Amino acid sequence: MALSAPTPTASSRNLHLYGLDTFRFLSALLVIFTHTGVPFPTEFAARLGIVGKILGALYVNLFNGQGAVMVFFVVSGLCIHLPQVGRGTPNWGAFLIRRYLRLAVPLLAAFALSPLLQSKIFNGANPVYSIWWSLIAELIYYSCYPALFWAARRWSWTWVVAVSFGVSLVLLGLNYQVLHPAKFGRVTTAIIYLPVWILGCLLAEQIGQGRLPHPQQVGMSRWLWRAAIVGALILSNALIHHAPAFVPPVRFPFAVLMVGVVAWLWLPRELAWCQAHRPFRWLEWCGALTYSLYLTHLNWHDLWIRGSTYRESLGKGTFGEFLAHTLFILALTVVFYFLIEGPSHRLARAAGQWWDRRQRAQPAGS
Repeated sequence: MALSAPTPTASSRNLHLYGLDTFRFLSALLVIFTHTGVPFPTEFAARLGIVGKILGALYVNLFNGQGAVMVFFVVSGLCIHLPQVGRGTPNWGAFLIRRYLRLAVPLLAAFALSPLLQSKIFNGANPVYSIWWSLIAELIYYSCYPALFWAARRWSWTWVVAVSFGVSLVLLGLNYQVLHPAKFGRVTTAIIYLPVWILGCLLAEQIGQGRLPHPQQVGMSRWLWRAAIVGALILSNALIHHAPAFVPPVRFPFAVLMVGVVAWLWLPRELAWCQAHRPFRWLEWCGALTYSLYLTHLNWHDLWIRGSTYRESLGKGTFGEFLAHTLFILALTVVFYFLIEGPSHRLARAAGQWWDRRQRAQPAGS
């Protein structure tokens, strides 16, 4: 696939972007490690003195789950809009049916897991509640997409991005005393982060029209952008948890929003490179597990914690236990994917096709 092709393509529906699943999976791992913890060689760092303290601070702040969700939002907007680039107006009924089913069926199954597994974390509250805000946001974005699509057709995606950022910044200014985005309310939080999702749509437009750099043009600059996204994650987390008192509390959502902008700038360079240099197949395959992993990892984490015998035999807090813990979560996620999420994809596709045929069969003007 020549990403530098200057003319629009009508085949975006079948366009496969190598690397997209890899970065989606790596973002999911970042969320997991934020929630479950990652061991750090504190004794070794102590020997390095001030250098060890700096490396430790960078290491701890890298695990920024909310920042990783911003990468998800960019990827989500990209995946939703890319099949529509160069095509006519979609069948919105079929589109919404597919998206709602693909979101809701695994979500309901994951929600039912907590009481079945007798979850003990969060004082027995359902672990899905901890990620509820992002799922509500996705649902809102799917529902708003037809209106966003219409506005972009009438004006442009750049115009839609600019307006959404203006609304987001106004909401942040009106709520500058709020200490955590969850306290804005679900809808307000979704609107604040909406520009990041729309940036994904803008990126899809660029990809569908062949307006990305050629892999040879990316070269070593991709390392600078990798450093930029890592730096954004670290800086965002530092602002969230360690900012001085004179910095307004609005730093939390604003810092996370900053990660979304950097992710939008970084991702096309990575994708351009991956079209010529294929990523590892196992990472691409694991990308399919991302939604199941995001939904269920805290349930599996809870099971692992309760299996104290295995933890003690491996050594609590060691890298050996960390590796076994991660593989345990991934293994149960694979089971969930094949039992629940995979079938939900087929159900959503069939329901969308049924609705599409039903609409086509209706006489014009009926």
